[in-house]
Amino acid sequence: MPIRMTLLVVMIALAGCAGGRQGSEPALAAGGTYARTFDAAKATLRDQGFILERVDAAEGVITTRPKDTAGIATPWHSEQQSVAQEFEDLAQRHQRVVRVTFERADGGEGASAGAPLQASSPCRMSIHVTVLRLNAPGRRLEPETIRQTSAYTDPDLVARGMQPQYAVAWKQDERLAAHLTAEIGRRAGDGSVAR
Repeated sequence: MPIRMTLLVVMIALAGCAGGRQGSEPALAAGGTYARTFDAAKATLRDQGFILERVDAAEGVITTRPKDTAGIATPWHSEQQSVAQEFEDLAQRHQRVVRVTFERADGGEGASAGAPLQASSPCRMSIHVTVLRLNAPGRRLEPETIRQTSAYTDPDLVARGMQPQYAVAWKQDERLAAHLTAEIGRRAGDGSVAR
C-alpha cells in the first residue's frame, strides 16, 4: 500500500475515533461573583491567544476577533479539542470567534427583571464558539501541474466584498466552549484572575 494511502487511512481512523456527538446546549457555568467571573473570562481568553473585540461589563458581553489556526500544523494553538478537529483545521482554513454572555443567576425574574448585573451578585455564564470557514473564490486549478494554477477576479464578488476571501459561519464548537467554561470556572473559583 503506498505511503499516501496509508496516511489517509490513519487520518480517517483517528478522525472517526475522536469524533463523537457533541451537545447542542451552550456551555453554562455558575461562577462566583459577576466581577470575578467576568475578569476570569477576559484573562482566560487572552491566555488562549484570542484578541478581545468587545468587553462590555454593563451588558455582560465579551466577544473576540476571529482567530486563525492550521490545526495539527500549529501545535502551539489549543483551540482543537480532538484529533479530528486538528485534521479538519489543517485541511480547511477555519477561524474561531468566542462570545461570552452573563446573566443574573436568578434569571432576572420578578422584582429583579431588567435589573443590571452587580459586581458582587452571583451570575450565570454562557459561552458560544462559532467556527468560521474561509472561502477564497477565484482559483482555477490546473489538473496537469500545480504550477499552472491561476487566479481570476469576479467583479460581482468584488462588489459584494467576497473576493479575495470571505468567511461563513460553519458550526458551533461545543468542545472548546466546554473547555473555556471549565477554565474560567477554575480561575474564578481560586482567584487566579489578575493579569
